[in-house]
Amino acid sequence: IGIDISQAVSPRDGIGNYASQLTRALMATSSPHDFSLHALSRPLGADEVKRQFPRMPPNFRLQLDSNQLDSTLDIFHSPSWVYPQGAIGRVVTTCHDVTFLSHPEFHVPSNKARCTKGMLEALLDDAHFLCVSQHTRAELGRRLGVPAQRTSVIYEGAGDVFRPRDRRRARLRLRRTLGIEGDYLLTIGRLEPRKNLVRLLHAYDGLPEDLRARTSLLFAGPEGGRNEDMHSYLAERHSAGTVKLLGFVAEDTQADLY
Repeated sequence: IGIDISQAVSPRDGIGNYASQLTRALMATSSPHDFSLHALSRPLGADEVKRQFPRMPPNFRLQLDSNQLDSTLDIFHSPSWVYPQGAIGRVVTTCHDVTFLSHPEFHVPSNKARCTKGMLEALLDDAHFLCVSQHTRAELGRRLGVPAQRTSVIYEGAGDVFRPRDRRRARLRLRRTLGIEGDYLLTIGRLEPRKNLVRLLHAYDGLPEDLRARTSLLFAGPEGGRNEDMHSYLAERHSAGTVKLLGFVAEDTQADLY
């Protein structure tokens, strides 16, 4: 079983977290199958992969030097729209959404091209689609004509780090690492227009002034593309300290924030 882990190595976005957590979970299952880890969309070194997966079982091997798949694979899983070249066996690809088709104005051209290319290759090559929601499954059928028998809905879980924590200790760590004190509203994810973040800012502005004064709005996630409207809004409406852009936040700190 081959797995593309291109995006699973830090700094990760949502799809990278999905790939990382799925691979970790497979490593913990004592599976009788053999796995090979590939890097289809960006070069990865063996050392950085081993830092990400320090307890790699003997039935997992690294094959990072080529995006060409070999004939020993029975099945290959792509957690994103990067489709493998030279696929021999069955390919499974995860579809998180099709907003590059439903809302193309929110995507930069390079991302639209990448997603469309991978989607067409998967569609033409009879791949099976794992969908993260019933809505995504319906969108695949409605927009692309993917038959229901080529789709499965598998909901996403949470990593082991996301468990209840001691609130006092978490707040102390956040004060030390991020300078966060007091109450806050939180959104986690890559900053992109399709996340409707300007609408979130409008809603926050609609709160009573005294509530905003004691409740920050935190954005935890790396910059995406086409955020000019968001940054213009922030520059015109908000003083420093009320809204905080934290940038990429490591997984353990995300758990403290939650």
